[in-house]
Amino acid sequence: MATDRDSTIDGDQITDRTIKQLELDLTNTPTDGQIVKINMPTGDMTAIDFANTSFKQTFTNADLTANKITITHNLSIDYPVVIVYDNNNNEIFPSEITYLTDNTIELDFTGTTPITGNYQVRVIGAIGTTGTFTQSFTNADLSSGILTATHSLNTQYVLLMLYDNSGNVVQADEFTAISTTVLTVDLSSFGTITGTWNIRVVG
Repeated sequence: MATDRDSTIDGDQITDRTIKQLELDLTNTPTDGQIVKINMPTGDMTAIDFANTSFKQTFTNADLTANKITITHNLSIDYPVVIVYDNNNNEIFPSEITYLTDNTIELDFTGTTPITGNYQVRVIGAIGTTGTFTQSFTNADLSSGILTATHSLNTQYVLLMLYDNSGNVVQADEFTAISTTVLTVDLSSFGTITGTWNIRVVG
């Protein structure tokens, strides 16, 4: 049975092997209610739980140890997009956000306004409205301190997270959404960057 990107595949078609895992080029066996993530550049696909594409956790000052908290999101993704909200629902920036593993990050609030009430952290994983894009880069990839990234997500206003060579989230001088497929990251003030940095773009 041939399918296209607009087709719906019923669960019983997979169960009775009318549509086979091999024909879908899946790297794992799908279960009911999952969606398919395309892996580039290999072009194969992985069945994932839609609910597991993002993670939210509420925390208070009591959850911190030495002003830090480790968030276990279990999204199995490197360099995710991380957004933190304070008790007034305003987006705030910890002094440091650090990628630890594909399933954990660390938030460091040292030197920031003391936490009062409930804070929220949202970790966004592999799937956005139009997809996700990652790129590793070094100083050699910059032109006059600016990185040009072609994400090809077909949406202009994306979420972006930038990580340095130590896995810490850093704020670029400027992000510019050039088009629905291209953005630039201005790192001019950083001078010569060291090692390999990473960006994740979620559409």
